[in-house]
Amino acid sequence: MKFLKRQKKFPGRLIVHIGDHKAGSSTIQRALGRGDVTLKDGTICYPLVEDMWHHNGLQPSLRAEMRTGGPPKMHLDRFRQLSMIARKENADVTILSAEALEYIDKSRLLEKIEKTFGATPDQIQFVTYLRPHFERFQSTLAERIKIGWLPWDIRSHYADNFDEFPGKLILYADRLAAARNALGDSYIVRPMVRRELHDGDLLTDFFACTLGPDRISFTDTTRANESLSIQDLMRLHVMHHALPELSKHQHLALGWALSSLFPVSGPANETPARLQLPKEMAERTHKTCLEDARRVDVEWFDGRKIMEDALDRAVEKAPTETQSLFPEDWLSSEEIRTIRAFAKSLGELADGTGRWITQIDRITTRAQLS
Repeated sequence: MKFLKRQKKFPGRLIVHIGDHKAGSSTIQRALGRGDVTLKDGTICYPLVEDMWHHNGLQPSLRAEMRTGGPPKMHLDRFRQLSMIARKENADVTILSAEALEYIDKSRLLEKIEKTFGATPDQIQFVTYLRPHFERFQSTLAERIKIGWLPWDIRSHYADNFDEFPGKLILYADRLAAARNALGDSYIVRPMVRRELHDGDLLTDFFACTLGPDRISFTDTTRANESLSIQDLMRLHVMHHALPELSKHQHLALGWALSSLFPVSGPANETPARLQLPKEMAERTHKTCLEDARRVDVEWFDGRKIMEDALDRAVEKAPTETQSLFPEDWLSSEEIRTIRAFAKSLGELADGTGRWITQIDRITTRAQLS
């Protein structure tokens, strides 16, 4: 087994943002990638490689190492690549952001960072933002529609597979406790609830909690990854199902590209509606996640009922009627035919060589950083 030699001590501080998914990661990544963030009394490094605007490539890099028992080759080891960039810049603060690290074993993550970056525990700060349970469920459903990972009958799928969401996505307490055991006091968990954020703003909160208040200035206040209307989600749903030959990764890349660079525009008189799961699902989530919410409130938020109250509000606000999730109930038959025709033309570009998906990824990156 090969072991990676530990680097010389890392200069400055290292902040590692590790999710969660659907909790504002794109906003943090876009602001840093665009250079919209300035440290008033120092310098910030947000290292990027290969047309990326985030560091989610760290997750497959570490998983590959865990499978093989040794570090990957240099061109596959994102940790070493980013470490080299950060050392060259020699900034006061280096920031990594990868929501894909949400489910990675945190003890292995810490070990890898210490070895590749040469940072000591007192230099590293790990941060997780936690979205309330029902909001995470609903937002994840919208995301899976956007990236084409759901069957045509969406409602039957999420109702029949509800247990997948608590088991893998919205039961937080055990996962957070394991992270604390691995990372100790260097681990911060923040609620993704507007009234709990510094100045009601995610970016302000992120830097206030990691660097202290009033140390950052912003040159742009644009927030990334705005929620799509249900009409736009249905347009993407039609598009994905007209392209069955694409791989899962290709669907993901296409969904991100279309939603971030080419927002699908409906008729001028269209009133955008938001995806809303019915009260039945809110009540089911409440029953399943209540004890988890109480544990999180006690263990992370000083017993304040942040997550529990969010579950209660979700039940109160959810509509009693069930919203249709079939495209034909939101789009005209003519528009559906047009989308399918466009998808067929687009599908002809997917030649199986990988060049198509690489170009789509680059388009998305340029859109996020422009």
